[in-house]
Amino acid sequence: MCIKNSGNIYQYEKNTNIQSKSIEKEVACIKDFYSVPHVKTKNMSLMLEKRNYSFIERWGKIIIEDCILNNDDFEPVFGNFKESQLASYVAFQYTRTPAFKAQLKNYFLFLFEKRNVDKKLFSNKRKRELIDIVLNNKYGISHDELTKFNLFNKSNNRNVENAIREKMDNLNSISNLLCVIIGNQISESIFRKKLYILKASKPYFFVLPDSGTMIYDFSKNEYFLWPYGWDLSNKTTSLFFPISPEKCIVYTNFDLHNSELKECFIKESIILAYHQKHRYIYSDRNDKYIQQNINKFPLTNDYI
Repeated sequence: MCIKNSGNIYQYEKNTNIQSKSIEKEVACIKDFYSVPHVKTKNMSLMLEKRNYSFIERWGKIIIEDCILNNDDFEPVFGNFKESQLASYVAFQYTRTPAFKAQLKNYFLFLFEKRNVDKKLFSNKRKRELIDIVLNNKYGISHDELTKFNLFNKSNNRNVENAIREKMDNLNSISNLLCVIIGNQISESIFRKKLYILKASKPYFFVLPDSGTMIYDFSKNEYFLWPYGWDLSNKTTSLFFPISPEKCIVYTNFDLHNSELKECFIKESIILAYHQKHRYIYSDRNDKYIQQNINKFPLTNDYI
């Protein structure tokens, strides 16, 4: 989704001038975002990036460029291996972002303050128990409970990250671990849904939020599914991943051969980007209407 014949992209931020940014050097680049301390030396290591994300990233780009951008199939078929790799790529575009880590931080603080968990829960010895709590919602935490808790913290200008770091000293390591585990978990749910490639026609075009992917449950009519956005087992939950101004990957259980429903999904994927952005919207064009939209919609992290 770069500016034509360049390695740059337009970055939009609420109430801020539009900026042209280098995709390789400036966009979505946070130093040491995936770094974890080495077990023995305690030096910061990019092991997670090299061992896990690089393989998924490489295959995801190959599949998107060769099998999707260069053909007009509405329902692409390219074999189980490529389909599974694409599902993994899309899953990790959701979990390896600041937006998703913000979910986890709020969730951790909720566990401490509303479920009275001990900091030892976040130790290596109790890793399996923590994973069970996160993946299977062992404590039966509801979306409404979390929303109420998060809005209370927002209204009191509370620094959630500082509050968490007072209770645990391995926040980055635990967050990175869970991003991988949750990404692997939801990749299977994504793979089991139907894959479609939506194509936008003028005057419509897709934009990309910094949250990577967008998730929407049509049965609940809720734009903000965080922090349980990683539960994709519901048949009415669909996932959207824009890959160019003209094309958007969609995983859903709905039959999009229905022309009215397909049109609904195209429009939904555009509006979801503004609802579920964490901070930025990216586009290949300098467009005052994108800026007007991002100014109008609230930041998602006002709700998480």
